[in-house]
Amino acid sequence: MMPPAVTLPGWLCRECIDHGRRMVGRIAATKHFSPYMPETDPDMLIMSRIGECAVCLWAGLDPMTALDWEVRPYHGDGGTDLVTHGARLDVKSTKMHYRYLIWPRWDGKDCGFQRKQFDALVLAKVAAPDAVLMGWIAKERFAATRQEAGPGHRLAPGTWFVDQSALIPMHVLCWRWW
Repeated sequence: MMPPAVTLPGWLCRECIDHGRRMVGRIAATKHFSPYMPETDPDMLIMSRIGECAVCLWAGLDPMTALDWEVRPYHGDGGTDLVTHGARLDVKSTKMHYRYLIWPRWDGKDCGFQRKQFDALVLAKVAAPDAVLMGWIAKERFAATRQEAGPGHRLAPGTWFVDQSALIPMHVLCWRWW
């Protein structure tokens, strides 16, 4: 079965672009940065929001009400991007040609993995306005099976990751009892 592909309508892409730009401005004003600084990259923030919107559309949710559009400092959502089928999801977005669902780490810290409130991670591959939902993995399964990038890996050393081949197809999310 092919992973679901979602195309965002133009108006929703514009909302994602606006949100990403406002986030960069807000975060810059607070000077609250992580060491790898994704929050200063509007393209990354826009790609992330497009992935979240794509999951909403796939699940039959209205992204304008299912997602938190408030502009707040980094890590403001507590871990849950949206709730569907009884699951609290944290959507991780990447470019179409990348293979990994990642959890960034720096200085040997897990960046709040255990305290973040979510049940599963979802990988969305994005090339605006399109997204392909590669699948999901339960939080506990990610923690138990994740790899850690070392020297010479294309990911930053210490980054936790799973390959997209380890993900469960999206349609199975509908049948899992959370």
